[in-house]
Amino acid sequence: MEIKTLYICSKVKEHVFREKTETGTCTRCPANHFSFLTKVMDSNPIFPELLKELEKQDQAENIQSRFDEFITKGDDYLSKQHFEDAMQMYTNALNLNENNTLANDKIEKCTIEWEKCRKESGEEIETGTFDFELPEEEDQNNEYGLCVLLMDASGSMEEKPFEESSYTKKELIAKTAAHGIFDLKDNHLAKNAFIVAFKFDNNIKPLIPLNSIANIVNAYRVPENLEHYILSELNRESGTTDINGALKVAYQQAYDFIQGNLKGLLGDDYNVMYHAVTDTQKGKNIQIPNVRVFLYTDGLQYVNGKSDPLINPFAKSKEFGVDILMGGYFGPDSDEGSEELERILSYCPEHNEKNFFLFDKPDKIGTLRNLFRMASGASGFCPKCLEKQEKDRTNK
Repeated sequence: MEIKTLYICSKVKEHVFREKTETGTCTRCPANHFSFLTKVMDSNPIFPELLKELEKQDQAENIQSRFDEFITKGDDYLSKQHFEDAMQMYTNALNLNENNTLANDKIEKCTIEWEKCRKESGEEIETGTFDFELPEEEDQNNEYGLCVLLMDASGSMEEKPFEESSYTKKELIAKTAAHGIFDLKDNHLAKNAFIVAFKFDNNIKPLIPLNSIANIVNAYRVPENLEHYILSELNRESGTTDINGALKVAYQQAYDFIQGNLKGLLGDDYNVMYHAVTDTQKGKNIQIPNVRVFLYTDGLQYVNGKSDPLINPFAKSKEFGVDILMGGYFGPDSDEGSEELERILSYCPEHNEKNFFLFDKPDKIGTLRNLFRMASGASGFCPKCLEKQEKDRTNK
């Protein structure tokens, strides 16, 4: 039905209504403002602009409605202790980017209740029991770093990367990620280095809740327990591949971290750790937050029967100082997926080399563990950074 008439608030032109309200005043302005509505016909030159504003409002209301629906369903699942379903609903809500504070609070609550239920049921430690307590006050340095891991759990990751491999790609990832994280257990900043991991196929779900390396090591005791947990979580999924969706979630997590929005998890007085890197292109040192995002995959973005171009939300973001995204690809460099991932990645500020790691030969798999260690420590960007860190580590 074609719209011929609209009503506009006399004080805020963005307040547009299809019909006149019962009182003839704007219901979006405070009641004591007495903002009356003015009738605008389609012959008025401003009518097309008002129509666009109305469409924006409809879209926003639709997003809000979907957000509320996901939260309500999540609460219902949580009340029935259907934790995985609840986590999916809360993650769906987070992906809408409507009210991230509420969505993250719901995810945190679900995670805590889920782990509590696992513990009470006597489920073994391998399934994960996280201690959300912060370090003791006298030991506490409230400057923290963050690594966001995006772990491809799509069906193709259940294949072997090479014919001669004894492990599937998921098994390799679980093994190298667990040992890479545990390699940092003796680091003096293990209490200050935080990790959050998400698994993704065509859905994005939390895998490791936000926690420090020290707490993760204490919870799992040995890397094999963490490896078992990661693999069991990855094996729960086998759908298609929503890389863009995972990147959006990672961006929001990293942004919330540097903006101080994670006080519910990290304490009211947490601060972001910064460090200097040499920008060889600009010929100067720059201060950037200790935050990294590491994504690995073995294919293209493919959701709902179509493959859209990848979008790197960190590439033009000014909040982080530099592009903090690193990417790894399982497969030959001639793969379309490899070319697409490398395309969206930026260059290391120090070495002017792409923040891209290719796993196309068996002898390159050995670097995976070191890469997870570098990413988990929120340091370095590119293969040359990794090479330098390994030399320094060997010479100690």
